[in-house]
Amino acid sequence: MTWEEVEPKAFKTAVDEFFKDAVEIFAYFDIVLEHFNEGKSIQEELRKFREERPSIFNLIYDIFHKPEEVSDKIERIGVEKEKVEKLEEFKERFKELAEEIDLFVLSEIL
Repeated sequence: MTWEEVEPKAFKTAVDEFFKDAVEIFAYFDIVLEHFNEGKSIQEELRKFREERPSIFNLIYDIFHKPEEVSDKIERIGVEKEKVEKLEEFKERFKELAEEIDLFVLSEIL
């Protein structure tokens, strides 16, 4: 099995899990966004989420920072319309967090 076969399967699993747990995920990020808007650091909350849900965290990162790649995968594996809409809803609702998520990922790499 090649990377090209494994990777879209992992992506589909993450999308399915995101959709299934969307209410819980949105609720968590509502709190994170509220803390962000209050001027609090959200890095620890992002770290906690990534530790608990690494595939979902990576999906969220990709939604904001690799939109062309996400679109390509969605097309290739035929993600259902309602799941795509839920991803788009998340991206729109939490767009203020995109830069913080990027800074978190960069801080983990460096």
